[in-house]
Amino acid sequence: MTGMARRLAAAARWPAASTSAGIHARVRWLDVLREGEGVEVPLRLLGGTTGTDVERRAEALRALYRCARVEVVADRLRGDWATVVLHRSVFPDVCDYPALGPAERVVPLAAVSPLPLGVDTRGRPVGLPLFTSAGGSSVLVGGVPGSGKTGTLRTLLAGLAPTTASIVIIDPTGGAEAALWRERTSASVLSAEAEPTVELLSELLALIERRGRVLGAGATTGMLPPVVLVCDELAELAAAGTTRQQEDARTLLRRVVALGRKANVSCVLATQRTTATSIDVTTRSLAAWRIALAHPGDVHGSEAILGAGRREAAELSKGDVGVAYVTSGGVPSLVRVYRVDEEQALCASRRGVWRSMSELAELDEALLRELRS
Repeated sequence: MTGMARRLAAAARWPAASTSAGIHARVRWLDVLREGEGVEVPLRLLGGTTGTDVERRAEALRALYRCARVEVVADRLRGDWATVVLHRSVFPDVCDYPALGPAERVVPLAAVSPLPLGVDTRGRPVGLPLFTSAGGSSVLVGGVPGSGKTGTLRTLLAGLAPTTASIVIIDPTGGAEAALWRERTSASVLSAEAEPTVELLSELLALIERRGRVLGAGATTGMLPPVVLVCDELAELAAAGTTRQQEDARTLLRRVVALGRKANVSCVLATQRTTATSIDVTTRSLAAWRIALAHPGDVHGSEAILGAGRREAAELSKGDVGVAYVTSGGVPSLVRVYRVDEEQALCASRRGVWRSMSELAELDEALLRELRS
């Protein structure tokens, strides 16, 4: 179907659509017949109807026209004219990560700076505050294969790399993506082997418990160097081990997520198997932020990330790669995640502050001694 044919078909459906949506407006047919880009329905507003009134019914129009997004554009010269634009995709284009300057000129950012995540439907930047003055928070990322999960993790890591946060990575699938962040990783397990996975999670839990003693001695959360655990393919955690080892790994991870906030430890957990089996209710409830990429037609997958009754991610299509619904408990917001190429990733990985796990332990012990002296 040609562009003009789509415009004519959309305009022909307007009388029925406007009646169902409760909008008083008539198609401007002369403008429909003019050449234009996209599927647009030029309208003359009737009976005191305004462009704002039409915009309030955008969701109803989206459902009636079965499109991804409806945009309402008011005419600058005539108050009784408006145009309804029907978009087949949620966003028209991908958006690149904000430009990074030369590494040698960059002072490491404080971890409390929001991580650049993407843009909303109006093109406004959206940031993710992983750390606050109260401590670290956790993020749950989910989406079917090909929806942009790996790209979302790369974007979050690109935001973490130039900061003072120490990064720990667990990737049971082998760590092809983790190789980009080698220079900024304090510790990693790049396999599904159970023993090193349990050992690293135990080390993180010991760090959190040690910091509990530091806080008990009078320290504030902001005095503790921030740490982030990034765990990809959550469902494959310690999958090469025995059933007992897998359960031990999951239990340790739950404790790290549950106890990490006050110790200034955050977790970023990602999975492409968004089921109740791979994402237990406790882990989801502890995640302050949830990012649901496309789950085409999979209502249960959408709810596994966003929560009961949140089916928005199931309405995204396979073509909406890198598009996600983001929530911290309220109504999810639609975001297109920034695209980060390998060159940008490598550039970002050379920034920030790198510390080994042993150095983090030494800093905590030194602070404890100072507080007790």
